[in-house]
Amino acid sequence: MSRLLIAAFLLGAGLCVNAQAPDPATNAAASAARRDLWLGAEGRYVRRWLLLGPVSAAQADEVAKPGGATTLGEVKSGVEQRFADNSTAAWRVQGSYGDILDGFSAAGMKDGDVGFAAVTVERTAAGDATLLLGGNVRGVWVNGAWMGGGENSPAFVIDGTEVGVRLSAGTNRILLRVERVDRPVLLAMRVVEPGFIGQVAGGLSPYIASDTHDLLKILPGARPRAMTRRSAGKSSRRVAGSWPRRPPSARCRWN
Repeated sequence: MSRLLIAAFLLGAGLCVNAQAPDPATNAAASAARRDLWLGAEGRYVRRWLLLGPVSAAQADEVAKPGGATTLGEVKSGVEQRFADNSTAAWRVQGSYGDILDGFSAAGMKDGDVGFAAVTVERTAAGDATLLLGGNVRGVWVNGAWMGGGENSPAFVIDGTEVGVRLSAGTNRILLRVERVDRPVLLAMRVVEPGFIGQVAGGLSPYIASDTHDLLKILPGARPRAMTRRSAGKSSRRVAGSWPRRPPSARCRWN
C-alpha cells in the first residue's frame, strides 16, 4: 500500500512540474532570439555576411556593375564565381562579434580592390525600409535591382549613408559593393523602418584623412546633414557634416 502511495505522489509531482514549465515558444529569451532583423525598434546591425573578394574592378563589374541591375541570384558559402579570364573566387561566410565588419583585410585586399557583401532579409509583408550603411559602399542592389551608390571615400561613418528601398514579402537579397581606397575596408549595415532615429555616441566618427611623413590630418566624420542622391526612382542620402563653414580638423606635425 505504501508503495502505491509513493508512486502516486511522484506521478503527481511530475505532472505539476511539467504544468509549470514555460513553453519554449513563449519564453521571452527565445522570442527575442527569433526577432526579425529589420525591426526598427531593434535597429540591430548585420553580423553575418556572405563575402566575395577581393577581386579587381573589372571582375567586380562582371558580378554587379554600378548603375545597372545584376543577374546575380542566390549565393551560398563555397559557391565559386567564375570570371571572363577563367579565374575564380568563392563566396564565404564571415561573422562579426561587433557591429563593424573588417572582412577583407585577412584576404589580402589591396588599394583599388573590390569586394562584395551579401545578406538576406526576411519580411512577412512587402513594405518600405531604410538601409543604414557605414563604409565605402560604391553600390547597393536589392533583389537584383540597382538602388544607388556613393563616391569613393576613405572615411568610415557608421550609419553614414541612408538608402530607401522597397522590400518584398518573403526573402530579400541585399548586395553591397565596397572598394578599398588606402586603408582596410570597414562595413556596417542595419535595416530599419523609415523614420527610424538612431544615435551615434558623440555624433562623431573620427578618421585619418591623410598621413604624410610629417603631417597627420584627422577629420571628425560628423553626420547630421545629408546630400540626396536619386537613382532608378530610389533615394539615397550621403551624409555630410553640419558645421557652419567647414568641419574642424586636427593636424599633428612631427618634428
